Amino acid sequence: MGADGAPTDHPELVAERARLAQTRAAIEAAVARPLRRTGAGDESAALALEAQRAWYREELREALDSPYFGRVDFTPSDTGVAGRYYIGKTYFEGDGLAVTGWQAPVAALFYRSTSTAASYTAPEGVIRGTLSLKRRLVIDADRPLPIEADGEVLGTTPATVDVLAQPIRMKL
Repeated sequence: MGADGAPTDHPELVAERARLAQTRAAIEAAVARPLRRTGAGDESAALALEAQRAWYREELREALDSPYFGRVDFTPSDTGVAGRYYIGKTYFEGDGLAVTGWQAPVAALFYRSTSTAASYTAPEGVIRGTLSLKRRLVIDADRPLPIEADGEVLGTTPATVDVLAQPIRMKL
């Protein structure tokens, strides 16, 4: 039990804390990298690229406190390869970590899926598969919050976790 009386032994607690710390460190490293001109293209193209990089750097700075707000674990039926997607306001990929932007097709699983049989529409067509986890994360950088799953306090961290309940199956 933690100082606030909340349990600290939830099996996902350590992994989620580590993932958050790694993601923040990777974003901090990306923000710290200097902007550099590529030398390719004309002057106006180079200026446009630099402006886009500066804008993206500011987006990453804003994402540092709360890099993502959700997670979905999805296995497409055609490949059978499970994927874990952390959904955030800003897309980020670096140091072996990724945050999927909320606009990405796979993020629709977070917003719309209500059962384990799920699908989303991508440019290559409808991707069907199994949604094994749908989790909402609220990350507060200033104070610790309890981690909750299905109304049960699981631990204390800078994140509150809500776990998708198992679907209710009905036969008519």
